[in-house]
Amino acid sequence: MVSLRKEVKVGNHVIGDNSPCFIIAEAGGNHNLIFEQALKLIDIASDAGATAVKFSLSRAETQYPPNAGYARYLGAETPIYEIIKKREVPFDWIPDLVRYSRDKKLIFLCSSFDEKTTDVLAENDIEAFKVASYEATHQPLLKHIARKGKPIIMSTGVTSLDELRESVEIIMKEGNNQLILMHCVGAYPAPIEDSNLRVIETLKKEFGCPVGISDHSRNPVIVPICAAALGANIMEKHFTISKLLPGPDHPFALEPQELKMMVESVQMAKKALGSPEKVITPSERELYSFARRSIFTTCSVKKGERLTAANTAVLRCGQHKPVLKPKEYDRLIGSKVKKNLKAYEIIREEDFEK
Repeated sequence: MVSLRKEVKVGNHVIGDNSPCFIIAEAGGNHNLIFEQALKLIDIASDAGATAVKFSLSRAETQYPPNAGYARYLGAETPIYEIIKKREVPFDWIPDLVRYSRDKKLIFLCSSFDEKTTDVLAENDIEAFKVASYEATHQPLLKHIARKGKPIIMSTGVTSLDELRESVEIIMKEGNNQLILMHCVGAYPAPIEDSNLRVIETLKKEFGCPVGISDHSRNPVIVPICAAALGANIMEKHFTISKLLPGPDHPFALEPQELKMMVESVQMAKKALGSPEKVITPSERELYSFARRSIFTTCSVKKGERLTAANTAVLRCGQHKPVLKPKEYDRLIGSKVKKNLKAYEIIREEDFEK
């Protein structure tokens, strides 16, 4: 069986530990079935600096039976089947959304929930397939998607590790090793205390593939920044034009300025992590000499006098070039000087008898 890749290329972007965080602006159904609103969402994602924009190509009849009842977590008075039915994106939107996203230098992504929607997306030559958390155990669908030979970005909410192992094995058996996993809490909104972001480390260790976070919390930066600090390679966050728009996903989604702040924060967090190697950084180079300590006289010392704690001190060098390191101080005390030394003169090895 093939092993999963540590780096996966999506379009022109490499997703992995040595690359910038791949940020997905999740539009979902926040277009409210208004095409111009969908285009506006793409504009917002582009302006915010996201890497990709994602929509949802759901079909009620392949998700729930008509008598599935009500989703209490949404607080809606409409059955879940009808909610999804009213949010179904027309298939003929997809080519235009793909084209517009690419014009905006964005990767176009779209969740598929059945074989038909997967085929529609494949026909539009999308760069990768997005699998929602609730489909992460839909093994017949995973097989169908894996056979397309494209990268798969799969959320893992409401999924146990054992279930996830089975699903990953299914994908790999189809010869597809281009898998990216996203830790996720499948609640809308998700309480921050349920985030359990260390699962990112668990998934990386378990599967050896790129791992990130699909965040449903209300706060624009806490979870994303913490996830970046834990090595998240990819990040997804819902956004909207306005939280006041009608629809189940708008209230917990980020507004344009919040999305921009999140993208900038994640990018800065990634830069802040830097390298594990302990080095003198470029910004420290001046202070490396200026603020380092060396051994000075604190008053004039005549030739033949001994150096003592009263006439010497370990001081920062300023514009003097560092000479003897502080660790040499005990060796120096009690030594006779070989020439006259001025007050606050830096002491050199040749200035005293060893």
